[in-house]
Parts: sequence; C-alpha cells; structure tokens
Amino acid sequence: MTRRPLFLLSLPRSGSTLVQRILAGHEEIATTPEPWLLLPQIYAMRERGLFAEYGQVPSSRAIREFAERLPGGMEDYRAELRSFITGLYERAADDKGTYFLDKTPRYHHIADDLFELFPEGRFVFLWRNPLAIVASISETWGHGRWNVEKYRADLFDGTDNLVSAYRAHEGRSIAVRFEDLVARPLQTWPSVFAHLDLRFEPELLRSFGSVRLDARMGDPTGSRAYT
Repeated sequence: MTRRPLFLLSLPRSGSTLVQRILAGHEEIATTPEPWLLLPQIYAMRERGLFAEYGQVPSSRAIREFAERLPGGMEDYRAELRSFITGLYERAADDKGTYFLDKTPRYHHIADDLFELFPEGRFVFLWRNPLAIVASISETWGHGRWNVEKYRADLFDGTDNLVSAYRAHEGRSIAVRFEDLVARPLQTWPSVFAHLDLRFEPELLRSFGSVRLDARMGDPTGSRAYT
C-alpha cells in the first residue's frame, strides 16, 4: 500500500507541532518528527543557497545535465526522486494509514517544488500571527532574549515563499489559521480533515497527547506544553 504524501507547510514556531499531533492521532495518518528529507534533494539542483566542500555550483550543473540526458529528461529524474522519497515514507509509516505527514517548517524554501514533485500530494498551509511567531522564536530559541535577526530567512523569505506557493496552488491546498484551530476547533478542524477525505473525530482534540514526537529535530516546547 502506497502512502499518500501530506505536507504541513508553515513558518517555524507557528504551532505546527500541535497540528501535526492532532492530525497524526487519526488512524489514517502516519508521521515522524521533522524528516528534512527533501531539502538536500531539491537543493542538489540549485546553485545558490547551499555550500558544499565538493563545490555546489559544478555539482548542481552536473546533476541537471545528467537528468536532462535521461530518456524522459527531467521528468525521469523527478519520478525516481519521488519513488525514493515515498519509499522512505512507506517504511516510516510502519503499516499505518493512507497518508504520511511530513512536517518540516523549512520546507518553505521548497514549497513550489513540492507541488511539482508530488502531484498526488495533499497540502495544508498553517498561518499564525507574525507577532506570536516572533515572540515564540525569542522565547524558545533565544531563551527570552531578542534574537530575531538570526531568522530573517524564515520570517521574511519564508513568508513570501509560502504566500506565493499558496496563491499558485490554492486549488490543491487548504489554509488555516492556528488561532482559529485553537479558539474554534469544532468549527475549523472538520474542514482540514475533509480536505483529506477523512472524517473528523472530536476525540482527536483530547487524545493527541499520546502522539509522541521526541527527537533531536522538532519542537520540545510544544511537545511539553500540549501533553
């Protein structure tokens, strides 16, 4: 059984861990802590945004040239990459569900690419008040001190990337506000599950604490606060 990719796209510190745990409480949705799998795969084709001791620019050009020489060109390359990633999702799902949820906030750098690479994928965009995001960054990563300048790529480029991707692919996506999911859960969560052709069960709002996502990469603050 092939699990369908499900991507939760948001800026870091947008409440995505809580959303991930509620979604993963459903028997049809498998997940793991942030995989980050697709960032190096997609950046392998980019000349900018990545440093490699073997030389990112010549490497990206060589890979592109190799892909273009395949019988089906770039589509062959994407098909094999898709097969590789979905195969890993399949193994990680451990026989659970019809979806594998990949929640990696810095996928905002590759949001458009995800739509092209996974035509069968489902996408949930999560928005949050920018002031709340900044406050959470300072509290969690700055230990209460102002350190926002370190995260300009997330706060500025990330916002532009996500808005652009949502506008370009609105027909294949659903967008929700974190504040609405928390303040009006019974009115907002059903639409998220309907987008996935799944039935919403209110019990998910109470049982998500049992979904464990302990790992080096992820949100220890959210995991503790919502357990």
